[in-house]
Amino acid sequence: MKFVTFLDNRQEKVGLVLQDSIYDLTQINHNLPSTLIDILADDDFSLIICQQITNEINRGEHKKALVKEPQILAPIPHPASFRDAYAFRQHVETSRLNRGLDMIPEFDQFPVFYFSNHQAIQGPGKIIAMEKHFNRMDFELEVAIVIKKEGI
Repeated sequence: MKFVTFLDNRQEKVGLVLQDSIYDLTQINHNLPSTLIDILADDDFSLIICQQITNEINRGEHKKALVKEPQILAPIPHPASFRDAYAFRQHVETSRLNRGLDMIPEFDQFPVFYFSNHQAIQGPGKIIAMEKHFNRMDFELEVAIVIKKEGI
């Protein structure tokens, strides 16, 4: 299943993406949680309902819940935490070599990450930055993977 968070009358809503269209889940089932974080945290109950809704959409139901011209936000616009992987190996190795340093063996022994700014999450659209920052800041595209199950 593919989910999206979108804006509707200044209210964030969760949509289900199917057949290149977005369906407003709150219009289809009022008992579903209103955020994607809450849907994912709902002990699989919400995901079972969303799978049923997917089957119903595939049968041609819920056309009234189709969202026209949605303003797409980040899928999880307000995460409680955001951890970013340090970097891929070639990038770290090249950066260290440029500074005259050997590659650190710890990089291959355990995953390295840092806590990033979870309040800086943005969805698609125009990025506004101050011009003087272009000479000093590094802008990157980040790709997130949300894993529902706990792990160690």
